[in-house]
Amino acid sequence: MVAVAIANNGINRLRNWNQEELLNEVLQHEMSAWERLLQGFDQDRKSRIYKLLAFATVTSGLNYEDDERLFKALRKCELGSDDSEIESNIALVNQLSGGNSGYLQPDIFGEYFVLQQWQYKPNEPNRLLKKRLLAAQKLDTPNTYAFLTRTAVDYPKDVHLFGGGVC
Repeated sequence: MVAVAIANNGINRLRNWNQEELLNEVLQHEMSAWERLLQGFDQDRKSRIYKLLAFATVTSGLNYEDDERLFKALRKCELGSDDSEIESNIALVNQLSGGNSGYLQPDIFGEYFVLQQWQYKPNEPNRLLKKRLLAAQKLDTPNTYAFLTRTAVDYPKDVHLFGGGVC
């Protein structure tokens, strides 16, 4: 992450960065690259693709052992308008993540990306966020809990995330 930020901004600001600035810098760099890949899609479709990437990151990848169950969960979570779009979105998520894993590595950047995509909004409906968290937990309980635990440890002050606390 630091190397990407230095390559884009030079080393002269290195001592003045804080964690959030560094993560924002890397996220903007990644999203610029992703935007080039997704330039032919409208904003709603891009949003679904990013939300699918977040979903896949929370579960440390999508489990294809039970395609029917997976696709049912992804439709329920509104991560594609139909099975054809879901398949296409999965292929695009694999490209965004830089490999066949289809998710961002379970590190602080992956956590930060998910928190930006799945931010709980007080005094607003959060039905879809809750559906996505429950679906992730049902599809892959151990990895989802591990992800949420790491995120709670790495972002303890972000109490507004995931409904009043990360976990």
